[in-house]
Amino acid sequence: MITTLLFALATQDTSVLTLGRAVERALAQYPSVAVARALRDRAVADAGEARSQRLPRLVLEGSATRFQEPYLVYPLHEFPTGPTTPFVAPPFDRTLLQGSAFATWTVFDFGQRGSRLRATRLAAEASGAALGAV
Repeated sequence: MITTLLFALATQDTSVLTLGRAVERALAQYPSVAVARALRDRAVADAGEARSQRLPRLVLEGSATRFQEPYLVYPLHEFPTGPTTPFVAPPFDRTLLQGSAFATWTVFDFGQRGSRLRATRLAAEASGAALGAV
C-alpha cells in the first residue's frame, strides 16, 4: 500500500494546476495585482516618510568649482582707501570651495505631523485591503 502511494506521488499529473502555478498565472495575466502591490508599497513608503518628519534634520552641502582663469574667492566688501592703509589685492584663485550646514528640528507643530502620520498609516492599511480585494 505504501509503495502504491509512493508510486502515485512520484507520477503526479503535470496538467494539474497547483496553487503556486495559479498565482503565477494570475500575476502574469492580471497586471492590476502588480499595480495594487505597487500602490501598497508606495503607501508604506509615504508612512515611513511621515514618520521621519518627527526626527531632527541635518543638511550638509559642499561644492568645488575650478575656473579657467584666477577668480575672486572671498567676498569683497570694500577696498582699503585711507592714506595710511596699504593697498592689499583681494585673493584670487582658480579653485573655489564652498560649504554649508543646516540643522532644524520642529518642537511643536500643533499636531500636524501626528495627523499626517495617522493619515498615511490609514492609507497604507487601505491599500493593503485593496490588494487583498484584487
